[in-house]
Amino acid sequence: MIDAHCHLNDSQFDGEVEHIIANAKSVGVRGFICNGSDLETSIKCLNIAKNHDEVFATAGIHPEVLANTSLSPTLEKELLTLAQDPKVVAIGESGLDNPHPAQIELFEFNIQLAKKTNLPLVVHCRNAFEEVYSAIKNSQVTVQMHCFTGSWDWAKKFLDLGCYLSFGGIVTFKSSQQLRDVVTQVPPDRLVIETDSPYISPEPLRGQRNTPANLPIIGKLIAQLRGIDLMELDQLTSANASSLFPRLILPNL
Repeated sequence: MIDAHCHLNDSQFDGEVEHIIANAKSVGVRGFICNGSDLETSIKCLNIAKNHDEVFATAGIHPEVLANTSLSPTLEKELLTLAQDPKVVAIGESGLDNPHPAQIELFEFNIQLAKKTNLPLVVHCRNAFEEVYSAIKNSQVTVQMHCFTGSWDWAKKFLDLGCYLSFGGIVTFKSSQQLRDVVTQVPPDRLVIETDSPYISPEPLRGQRNTPANLPIIGKLIAQLRGIDLMELDQLTSANASSLFPRLILPNL
């Protein structure tokens, strides 16, 4: 299995990254996409990736760090330089928490980075599906809708743009029946899975720190919902991750 979105760079994992990766590998997770949220964390992701064959990085600016970020040619140059490294597989984590004009400007900044690097874009979307859709619909950028929580109507709109939909621990929540219905309808070539660790632990581990080792819990539920076994889900989501992230090259993938 490939964890298509995690945060091994998070301070909650400081001093434990080797252990976290080893535990995940022991339960069948063989690839990790480590996501940055600003320049500092993007650099940290890349450093982890360079020390582990199984780990790959993203570089970008998350909407939640907007208050501490000054969009400038210097920042753009530094992120573009990071993105030249073959272990950087995408731009992000980017997106919108709300339709505030400053967040939309930041999102467009990330979209332009993706276009300039010809890398896919990792999109975070909370309460702003219309604005995210409007921003990416003519971008001609490959998009991962990270931790997708929208309705089937929104899923269809993003799928029609060629987006990949990525599902994490929320799909295991008992209150997420609508999302479970969505995950059964996603075309098999557009589905990827993730943990978003250390956040959003799946049931029955809610409230605990999440880790990539919990990916099989998410995978098993999605496989059950789709009427297939975990091995088949692993094969199709791993193939999709490789398609989504062309720079993703793993040993024995």
